Amino acid sequence: MRNRKPIPTKVVSATPNGNVIKVNTQPSTHSRIKQLCDALGIDPKEYQFKASIRMYTRMASHPTLGINL
Repeated sequence: MRNRKPIPTKVVSATPNGNVIKVNTQPSTHSRIKQLCDALGIDPKEYQFKASIRMYTRMASHPTLGINL
């Protein structure tokens, strides 16, 4: 078995021979939302609650998978 060298950055995609195609340098979605909430002065828990209500409303109004109100 071949020993592989550890890579200091997170690799998203690579070729079979080890050439790196894409490296993930983007922060997570959760950290970006938290940073924006802090910058805008919004309570993160309140934003999360409103986002969950929006998601439930979208799911409930789906024509085949939703509640069909």
